[in-house]
Amino acid sequence: MYPSFPSLTFPNHWTLVTGVYPETHGIVANDFFDPVLGETFRHSSLNSTTNATWWTTVDPIWKTCQQHNRMSATIMWPGSAAIEADFVADFNSTTMPMEKIDMVMELIDLPYLKRPQFYSVYMHHVDTAGHVHGPSKDGVATAVQQVDQAVGYLMEQLKARNLDKHANVVIVSDHGMAKTDKYMYYDDILPGDLIDRLQHREAWPLLDLRPLPDAPANTSLQIFDAFHQFQQLHPDKAHYQVFLKEDIPEKFHYSHHDRIAPVIVLPDPGYAFVSHNLADPTSGVPSQPAGMHGYDPFDEDMWAIFMAAGPKIDKAYPSSKRLAPFGNVEVYEVLTELMNINANPNNGSFHGYLPTL
Repeated sequence: MYPSFPSLTFPNHWTLVTGVYPETHGIVANDFFDPVLGETFRHSSLNSTTNATWWTTVDPIWKTCQQHNRMSATIMWPGSAAIEADFVADFNSTTMPMEKIDMVMELIDLPYLKRPQFYSVYMHHVDTAGHVHGPSKDGVATAVQQVDQAVGYLMEQLKARNLDKHANVVIVSDHGMAKTDKYMYYDDILPGDLIDRLQHREAWPLLDLRPLPDAPANTSLQIFDAFHQFQQLHPDKAHYQVFLKEDIPEKFHYSHHDRIAPVIVLPDPGYAFVSHNLADPTSGVPSQPAGMHGYDPFDEDMWAIFMAAGPKIDKAYPSSKRLAPFGNVEVYEVLTELMNINANPNNGSFHGYLPTL
């Protein structure tokens, strides 16, 4: 499955449950500036993650469920602390995968008329391991095993309750992971007078750049020109693509929102932009993650996963099928189809039925 651009956690979690691209739902990165609000969204700040102002452009699947009198639960899903389901478990980094499944089963064990019919569960453990160790087998094996065991535990618990023939289970990831061990210093590319006109960078590891409000009107174009000129002079060092917001390729669906910065510099997978004031080039930049995502969603390292099983899945696909690659904007309408409810307008085009190879 292809993630949406940029292939970052918060934009893609919100796309998975709304069916629209980040340029539509407005969570355009993990960290970004809103020029209308005059404020910065930070994924690590409760002021951002619990504030509905950032999230209300479109409804997530649990709001669609409520519109059709279906109860829902969210277990630590990004955005659910701001736009709440009927049952919400707030994010806690110390909660293990098995414990999250126990939370689901406690809700399933409620009386029939009180229990949710839809559950979304986020397990961050593989992502965290990938950042710390990189995507190597040794680095993420333990985390993958923990999540795999939790999925097996879920299936066992459903079977113990005679629900295994009634529940549809969908497993997705929000993005992939690339080994990040090569660095480009953007203050070696931009002259100091241009850097002085910039706000704090956005959308890391991308280099989304936004001039200060009082910067000259041509600042964005000058920034673009500086990166473009560096590409021409140093093609062996320029491991990136640079775009003005209005010229970014249509396949990225990343130009129609004020929260998207005027200049987008997309590094090649494995590369990260740093600056000399934050990382000493002689030190090996040890502060940078060993693995990262956010790159071109069509690069193989960024591909996500989609797996599904259950009675409605089996009816649509009587034998096991390998799906053809598709964009994650399709997942929302798959979920509404499984729930027998009408989808809200979205960017999906398959109407809940995914193509097979």
